[in-house]
Amino acid sequence: MHVTSSGATLRGIERLAVFNRLRAAVGLRWELPPLLNAAVIPTGARCLEIGTGIGWGTVGLLRSERSVAVVTTDYEGPILRRARAFVADRHPGSDTHYAQVDAKALPFLNERFDVVLSLYVLHHAMGYRAALMEIARVLRPGGSLLILDLMRPGFLPQLPKSFAPEGILTRSEWRELFTSCGFGIVRWQTRYFVGPLPRCSVVARRLSRAASAR
Repeated sequence: MHVTSSGATLRGIERLAVFNRLRAAVGLRWELPPLLNAAVIPTGARCLEIGTGIGWGTVGLLRSERSVAVVTTDYEGPILRRARAFVADRHPGSDTHYAQVDAKALPFLNERFDVVLSLYVLHHAMGYRAALMEIARVLRPGGSLLILDLMRPGFLPQLPKSFAPEGILTRSEWRELFTSCGFGIVRWQTRYFVGPLPRCSVVARRLSRAASAR
C-alpha cells in the first residue's frame, strides 16, 4: 500500500488480490446485488461510481438498469483503462464515460447525479468527510448514495495507516458521518465476508438543505 495526500493506493500482492476478474465475479455475485436491490434506480438515471477499480460496480449498475448513464471514475489511470475494457466486454455499447479524478475534488457540477456508488473506497481516502461532502455536492437532493465499506467493531484495534489513512470507522462513526454530511440512512445492513472486519452495506438519501438543517 502506498499513501499520498490523496489517500492509499494498493501495491504488490494487495493490488493483485483486488484488481482481478475473480474478485469482480465474487462482488457481482454476492456483494453488490443485495445493495442494488435495496435501492431504487430510476430509468435513465445519471450515475457516478467513485473509485471503480476493475469496474465491477459499473457492470452491476448496468445489469440492474440498462438505461442508466454512468460516469466511472478512479484515481489511477492504468486501473481506469482496465475498467474501461472490463465494462466494454460485459456491456458493449453502454452509455458509460470515464474520468480520472480524486474523490475529494470531483470535477462535476452541483446536483449532477441521481445515484452515486462507492465500493470499498472511502477507507482508502485521506479524508472520509471531504470525500463524502463532495459526493453530497454532486448528488441531487433525494438522490441515492450506495456504499459498501469496511466497519470496525469497537473492541478491535485500528488497522495501519498504510491501509486506512484515517482508520476504519465504527458503526456509530459511520452513522454520524452520514448525518453530518447531509444524508439520511434509508437502509443499513451489516454483512460478513472474508476477513475479521464486517462490512456496512448502506443506502442513503441526499437530504435537501432544509431537511438536513433540522
